[in-house]
Amino acid sequence: MSAVIRACKTSSQLKNTGTGSNLFPAATAMLFIVDKKFKFTLADLNNPDILSAFTDWVHADAPDKIYPLFGNQIPINGLVNTKGTDNTVTLDDGTIIFVSYSQYAKLFSTTDGGLCFAKVLKSFNNADMRVLEVDIKGNLVCKDNHDGTFGGLKASLFAPAIDMADLKNPAKSYFQLGYMPDYFVDNAVLLQDAKPLLDLTGLIDLELTDVGPHTTSELIVGLVDACCGDDATAEFGADLVAMADGFTVINAATGADVPVTAAVLGTTIELAGAFTAATAYTVSGATPADMAADDIYGIAISPVTVTTP
Repeated sequence: MSAVIRACKTSSQLKNTGTGSNLFPAATAMLFIVDKKFKFTLADLNNPDILSAFTDWVHADAPDKIYPLFGNQIPINGLVNTKGTDNTVTLDDGTIIFVSYSQYAKLFSTTDGGLCFAKVLKSFNNADMRVLEVDIKGNLVCKDNHDGTFGGLKASLFAPAIDMADLKNPAKSYFQLGYMPDYFVDNAVLLQDAKPLLDLTGLIDLELTDVGPHTTSELIVGLVDACCGDDATAEFGADLVAMADGFTVINAATGADVPVTAAVLGTTIELAGAFTAATAYTVSGATPADMAADDIYGIAISPVTVTTP
């Protein structure tokens, strides 16, 4: 921490001009949206490797949870960088005085992902989150916390309106980052050998559905893709019913946990237990972290409330 000095004095912020690096970040290939409290060390990235570490964080709970955008799954097809106008004042004698920087904008576009990905991008509008980038050379661009830890860079987040398709052009989704240039230069750091992250994908949102008919000994639910509504019971149900704690049932009125004594997969998922008539129950799937511990990756499940007759 710098010393407190009298306001009439000036504290020099000039730095020596030698440098041990000539590296700038290359064009962005992938983004990770992270919590402002998210931090990691170099040791974390090498325990045992960077892809394993980030995979764990994709499946983690906040503040350790991260959200991948773009990469090899949904590649960035267009990138427009717009440099803001530096704010200066020109005096009568022609002297130019620097006042402040304006925000720097990075606009990404893709023709992949469809409406589902466009919804994902829009969900981050004005979110109080931070950003990690992976460039096309495999460098991880992050914030140096100057204490041996790293985190996300502060940025404004915004998903501009999509482009509709016409007879000559495909539809496009957009996402924009805004950095203050002085903040970025003072805080950004490049970590090498992050190219494996480009193959990482985000979680698919699934929803449990109320199928019924329910009884006092059995609740019947289904599983659908939250975006397009496709039935996902057959694709993901087998892994869930095989888990010891694949499902949780809570009495919606009392908050009491009702043990699931058996889970059976057919065209639906049948959950056996001792339920009460005319009672609402909240049925939840395992958390992404718990599923990852059972080697089930890539999904998050929203609960459903059902009522016995």
